[in-house]
Parts: sequence; structure tokens; C-alpha cells
Amino acid sequence: MTESKRIAHSSFALLTGRFSSSLLNIGFTVFFAHQLTKIQFATLAVFEILGALTNMISNFGLETYCMREIPGLIENKDISRASQFIKTAITSRLLWSSITGFLLIFFKQEIALIFFKDESYARSIQIISLGAVFFSMNTSMGLIASSLKLFKEIALINFIITLAFCTASITLYYFVGYIGWVIGFSISRAIGCILFFLLLKKWFFASMMFYPWTKMVRKSIPFYLRGFVKFGLLKLDQIVIGIFMTPGSLSMYYVAKKFPFYVSIIIESMGSPLLVRISEYKDHGKSDIQKMLTKISRYNSFIFIPLCIGIATFGFPLLEIYGGSKYIGGFIILVVLSLARMIKGLTYSVYENGLFIYGEPHKILIVDLVGCLSSLIFLIMLVPFFGALGVALSVLVSTACAQFSARYMLNNIFHVQFDTKAIYTVLFAMGGFVMIGVVAQAIHYKLYLAPFYLALSSFVFIFIMCNLIDSNEIKFIVSLIPKGDKYVLPFLNGLKINKNGCCK
Repeated sequence: MTESKRIAHSSFALLTGRFSSSLLNIGFTVFFAHQLTKIQFATLAVFEILGALTNMISNFGLETYCMREIPGLIENKDISRASQFIKTAITSRLLWSSITGFLLIFFKQEIALIFFKDESYARSIQIISLGAVFFSMNTSMGLIASSLKLFKEIALINFIITLAFCTASITLYYFVGYIGWVIGFSISRAIGCILFFLLLKKWFFASMMFYPWTKMVRKSIPFYLRGFVKFGLLKLDQIVIGIFMTPGSLSMYYVAKKFPFYVSIIIESMGSPLLVRISEYKDHGKSDIQKMLTKISRYNSFIFIPLCIGIATFGFPLLEIYGGSKYIGGFIILVVLSLARMIKGLTYSVYENGLFIYGEPHKILIVDLVGCLSSLIFLIMLVPFFGALGVALSVLVSTACAQFSARYMLNNIFHVQFDTKAIYTVLFAMGGFVMIGVVAQAIHYKLYLAPFYLALSSFVFIFIMCNLIDSNEIKFIVSLIPKGDKYVLPFLNGLKINKNGCCK
């Protein structure tokens, strides 16, 4: 199996688990988006904020440091040292996330007033604070498992977690109502902690010693600081809306952000195997990595441009399906956030991953600082005039600024030739997609016709792409699809205008 296929299969394993989880999650959130009031549904957004806050405070950058170092230790057969790293990281996370959760519970009434503008939601804050601790521990052990390349196991556990909290939430909602829903999606995440512990159990006993916590933190502190900046970069938008706007606005933004969030799942699922692979090759020649990153940039264009522009083009029916007519006001927000995810998807696994491995730890921190500071500046400038849309625009600008800074710093270490030709090719093909999709919806919009419009637009895109890219590249892409040579390749061959250039 070639290196490209190994990475693709690892990414596919993560994607399969995440999308299986996401499909369950979509059904779960769609149901409750229709059932609950906007204020009640905002609880999910508050849970994400508090979960990310707990994650940020309690990690000390240890798991990120492990992802950088453990693959190399295992490659060199230093299992004992890897075990010490893992035990120290997870034990530290357990202690500090528990302390953070206790503080959130202690200030539950104040937090309820901030986000819900109603003290009666303090009980909900108390429950989701406990869930935030479990969420933090799942994140910690999931990162450790990624550094061990246990991608299929991670995918399965994430699916079981989602199945557990969807089942528990719906069941408890039926018997208890709103508060049962909150208990279900918060407390059921403890199942993930148990499963991840069982997965990593042998690593806890591979060595009886812990790696010195202070020594490890001294090395990981840039990654810890990065966590604070990244929290601001990823959650500042929802925090601003949650604090300064109504819970209804927070719900609207949360629903609009959900579809770009699913793109983020793909970015992470592709990025994790690539990061581990680059880490394994850290001591090899840079020329191979340069070629690898250029190739990644090309296939990023094939994936993220169609995906993000497709979401923006069909954003109106997506919002109507997801939350009903009360959420269609978030269409422009969805479009702007989709464009932000497109920029991130194109560049993250090229520039940020490359800089993370080959640059000094403080350089990747600078990338996040640039994104966070630019987000803050544009929030101040845009929110007074555009409200929630201004928040989305600040995300778009900050994403572009952060990725440009990563590109600049990586190119100062070694130059990466980004495949811009692929971007122009895919954008041209997506022009046909957008034209068909937009015109069809403008002429006669009905929700039940949206799948037909999507299929027609997709056919036009695939037809154009098949006649623009090399036949050998089509064969490679098809080879990553199970039984693609038998079922997909003949169809794509039939779309080629120039039959002499079609795949053999």
C-alpha cells in the first residue's frame, strides 16, 4: 500500500466514525431544534463554550506535546518513555479538569445570568459543568490515542459516545422534559472516558514511573498558551454573541455554524494522520516533505472548495431542514462561515501542520495569536454595525490572517509550492455548480426539490472536472473509493469528451 493510500485510509477511518457520529448527531439536534425554544436550545452552545473552557484551562499543552514526541519515541522503540508521557498527561488533565468543573458549578448562577439572562438556568449550568469535565477527558485521551495511530478505535469510540448521549437525551427528555435532555447529553459522555481508558490501559502499565510533570510542562508551555489563544480563536464568536446578544441570537448562530463545523471534522480527520506521518519523517530530508505538502495542497482543493461552496449554495434548504423556518435568518452567516472553513481546509494541513513539526513551538503560537487578535479587532469594528453577521465576518478575516501568517513562517523555514492551478481548476468547475444551484432555487424554490437541484449541480461539476484534470489523477482518486475501479471509473470515463484521454 502506498503512503498516500495509508494516509487516506487513516483519514477515512476517522471520517467514517466522525460522520457516523455526525449523522446521529444531526438527527438528534434537528429533532430538538424543532422541539425546544431558541432559549432552551442555546444550552448546546453554552455546553460547547464551557467544554472548550474546561479543555483550555486543564490541558497544559501536554497532549499536544505528546502528539509531537510520542510517534518518534515509538519509532525508536522507547515504549517506557512514551508510557510515562501518557500517564503524566492524562493524570494532569483529570486533576485540573475536575478543579475547573467544580469552579463552574460554584459560579453556576452567575454563568446562567451571563448566557441565559435568567438565573433559573443555574441547574442546567450545574449539569453541563459536570459534562464539561467528561468532555475534557475524552478530548485528552482521544489526542493521546491519535499519537498512537489508533484511528479506527477512536472512530468507534466517538460513534459509541454519540449513540449514548443521543439515546440518553431522547429517553430522558421523554420522561423528564428539558432538564432530562441536558442530563442526557452531558453525563452520558462518561462512557467515552471508560472506553478510552480501556483502550489506553496497557500504556499506563508499560512503565511504573511518571514523567516529571514540571519538566514536561516547561517543554509544553508554548502549546498551553496556544490553547488559550485557540480558545479565543474558536469560541470568541459564540462568547460575544452569548454575552452581548440574546439566547435566541446564540441559537441562530449555533445552527448556522453547524454545517461549517462538519467541514472542520473533515479537516481534523485528514490533519491528524498527516500530522503523525510528518512527525515520523521529522528527521528525514525536507525535500520529501515539501513534495508531500504540495500534493496535499492539491487534494485539499479537490475536497474543500466543492464542499464549502456547495454548503453555501444550498444553505437555505439546509437551514430549513435543520432547524425549521425560525432559523433561516442565519443564511448569510452560514455562507460567510463556510468561506472561512474553505480557507482553513485548503491551508491547515499544509502550513500549520508543517510549521507545527518543523518550527519552534512559539511560531505556531504566533499563528493563533494573529488569528485571535485580528478576530478581536474586527469584532470591535464590525459587531456594532452588523451584529451576529459581524461576528461571522470577523471569523472569516481572522482565519485568513492566521493561515497567511503560518504560510509566511513555514516558507521562511523551507518553501512549500502550493498547487494554485488546482484551486483555479476546481473554482471553474464550481462555477457551473453554483450557476445551476442558484438559478434553479431562484426560479422555483421548494424544499423537496433541493436534492434534485443538488444532484444536477453535482453532475455538472463532476462533468467539468473530468475534462479538466489528468486521467491518471482520476484513477488515483477512484482507487481510494471501495470498488471504485468497478463502479465509479466507468461512469467518469463516460463523461470524458476526449475519449482518447480517458482512463484505461
